[in-house]
Amino acid sequence: MIAAIQIEGADAPCVVYWTGRIRLSVKCTTWCGDTHDASDGVIQIPDDAKVCKRCTEQLKTKKPKL
Repeated sequence: MIAAIQIEGADAPCVVYWTGRIRLSVKCTTWCGDTHDASDGVIQIPDDAKVCKRCTEQLKTKKPKL
């Protein structure tokens, strides 16, 4: 299982690289470099689930886009 976040309007969820507190809010950074509020809904999905195209490309490089 991998952690992912479903962004409103996106066709597939993004894979979460990091989740943590920044000041008084909890944020998460995805493999494709986006930053979102964790309150948008961090979920667990199977390893073979379809994820966003940009995250798929970054996962192949094994280096997150920070």
